Amino acid sequence: MSAAIFGNRHLANVLATAAAIEAEHELVTTRRVASRTGLADSVVRAVLLRLVDAGVVEPTLREGGARGQQFYAIKATDLARSIVAAAQVVAGNESRQRSS
Repeated sequence: MSAAIFGNRHLANVLATAAAIEAEHELVTTRRVASRTGLADSVVRAVLLRLVDAGVVEPTLREGGARGQQFYAIKATDLARSIVAAAQVVAGNESRQRSS
């Protein structure tokens, strides 16, 4: 369903996971999202960059220079919140379908 709605089969899962990380007052990183989703870092990074390009997520700070860890935040806009809500529903549906 994520591919049909968002054009990428991992986008809903990555965005819903990033939102969950933020809700726990933790910083969103590629590694943290990858660890929670079981996806490869390269897959998560590509999705996060796509979300940056779409204006849903923004890079915040980078730790350790150009090759250091990049932190991300979901933008505080109505559009971003709506897309996150849709991603959470899609990710939840996909999770339930996999477990049944």
